[in-house]
Amino acid sequence: MSSAIKELSLSAKRGSLTLPEIDRKVKLLHARQRLALSKALGSPPKVENIPRGFWKRVEDEERKELYNTMLAAALIVFSPSLGRLQRHFNVQIPPDQFTRSLQDLVRSRTDWAADRIVNTSRRRMRNFLGRVQDAEGTDADYGDVMTADLARDIWDERRDEMVVRNESVASWTAGNRAVGRIARRNGFEVQDVWVLGNCDHCSICPMLAGTTVDFWGLFSPGPPLHVGCCCGVDMVIGSKEELLDRRIIHERYTANEVYAEMDRLGFELAPLAESLRR
Repeated sequence: MSSAIKELSLSAKRGSLTLPEIDRKVKLLHARQRLALSKALGSPPKVENIPRGFWKRVEDEERKELYNTMLAAALIVFSPSLGRLQRHFNVQIPPDQFTRSLQDLVRSRTDWAADRIVNTSRRRMRNFLGRVQDAEGTDADYGDVMTADLARDIWDERRDEMVVRNESVASWTAGNRAVGRIARRNGFEVQDVWVLGNCDHCSICPMLAGTTVDFWGLFSPGPPLHVGCCCGVDMVIGSKEELLDRRIIHERYTANEVYAEMDRLGFELAPLAESLRR
């Protein structure tokens, strides 16, 4: 296990990486980015003032912060799941196998999330400037206020909380999926099962709840399926046939039924789901 992973694991076990701590880290990052954007835009704010490479730097900062916090959070889930697996099968699997899988899953998620967050920020900036481009009073004082309003509009507190909630759910998913993935590679029968969290749900999540990655993976890389999603993935030991017989998992819906509901709600399909649908 790498020294960086060991350090993050110890931090997680000590309880220093709590949701409030993740929230604090994200808010500090976005406060720095808000200040940097305000300075770059000038007064009055103009998109052409933003230097080349600014958004790439923001995306890199976002990716790094999310990766470190998600990895540490995922280890909180990862460690007990790994222990449960090894006790059940009475085996010891080299931890490096699991940490590599966990790093791959977290990196894939944070690459996607950082790109999505930055693109949303740029879209919010364009929308804001579009709303005020015909406003009267573009003197320096008004421009300062407008620049500050713009920066707050892009990175507001509600958005910070949404990012923390979504990526905390994604960390839970990554932790259990890493253990399940390596368990199967070592010949053990375990299933990654979608479970509902304790919150209000969209109409799609209950259709995926209780299914394995063979099914829900057609539509999503795992929870969160949408903003505010509180679902998760549990590693359940047993063959698919055994778990179906015990009614721990189910196959109540067809793929076409889920596709239809996702289309109705305007959800994005995973690439595999889109190809199968065609």
